[in-house]
Amino acid sequence: MDGTPERIVGVSLDVTDEMTTRRELDQSDEFLLAITDNIAEGMIATDRQGIITFANAAAERLFKLSSSELLGSTTKAAFTLRSAGELSSPEAKCPLRRVWSKGESISVDHDTLVRHDGTTVPVAYNATPLRSDGLNGAVIVFDDITDRVAEQLRVQRELENLVWVGRIREALDNGRFVLYAQPIIDLATSDVVQHELLLRMLSPDGDIVAPDLFLPTAEEYGLIIEIDRWVIGETVLLAAKGHVVEFNLSARSVADPNILTVIRTALEDSGASPGNVVCEITETALVHDVSTAESFVRGLNDLGLKVALDDFGTGYGGFAYLKRLPVSYLKIDREFVRDLEDEMSSRHVISAVVSLAQAFGMTTVAEGAESEASLHVLKDLGVDLVQGFVVGRPRPVSEVLKTP
Repeated sequence: MDGTPERIVGVSLDVTDEMTTRRELDQSDEFLLAITDNIAEGMIATDRQGIITFANAAAERLFKLSSSELLGSTTKAAFTLRSAGELSSPEAKCPLRRVWSKGESISVDHDTLVRHDGTTVPVAYNATPLRSDGLNGAVIVFDDITDRVAEQLRVQRELENLVWVGRIREALDNGRFVLYAQPIIDLATSDVVQHELLLRMLSPDGDIVAPDLFLPTAEEYGLIIEIDRWVIGETVLLAAKGHVVEFNLSARSVADPNILTVIRTALEDSGASPGNVVCEITETALVHDVSTAESFVRGLNDLGLKVALDDFGTGYGGFAYLKRLPVSYLKIDREFVRDLEDEMSSRHVISAVVSLAQAFGMTTVAEGAESEASLHVLKDLGVDLVQGFVVGRPRPVSEVLKTP
């Protein structure tokens, strides 16, 4: 024996089936991954402690976290469900615990998912226990229902609007609109120089309905034109009694080609002096159609009415339109008046508006004054007229305006 092997024994194994099986498993994994990554719903898998073991591409987009950030983290770190804060049972702070601990399947039609960064998204989700080959956890599929919720809200708002349309129509038919009057004073003399007329609606029980509850619907559905015509009629009757009164006109009525005829006829029928009537329009009415607004303002001037431009200073448009509109009053928005005692920026805006008004020969009116201190500041800034709670709150016309 010199150490040379006398023979070699070899064992050959046919691994064709094993290789085929492995290839099929790899293909199955790739196939499964392709499916899960191409479904629109966010899918995650977790163990029974809530550790995320799988997340598809849609889940990454839903949670705004990458797969590497999700895998190995807890569901609590990735998201919370708002309904968890509404559950009374301490051991059931998260609905998913029932899946992990009790093996229950759950299906939730509407919840709010709160992401790790605090942003939220409405979701529906299904969670199913996962118990196979030693695995013990859950598969959770989330559906982003933002569009569905938005559509539900749209339908709900539409139904609410239709209810308000009926209420407004009924109020018009049954004479349940009333006017309130708020005084406007001359800062130099403290005398009341005119009153702004403010619209209110009465409920069938006689309760006051604030305008912000019904005016948006009235404007959207065209009822505002009929309301405006009622306001015009009531305004000129007060003007005919010698009161200087200011009424608000909507953007829809400004664009109405018949509105000047309505105002002219009302003046003639009532015998009111046009000089006792001020028509107030907002910048919103201007941006719809500047040419129409300009023609309307000039038409009012021709009738002898003065025009007030409301909410002035809130947008750049007002400055651009000013040279084209022969208005008599610039009403400084309450946004700048309410904090002028503390905010120098508001004082600068008011001062600029005053200078601009003086250059155009217009009168300034500050809205929303609520303290004596604000009156002193406004006077120092050169504002001409002021209205607000410190001067007088709106009250029913019958209480404020007496026949001279």
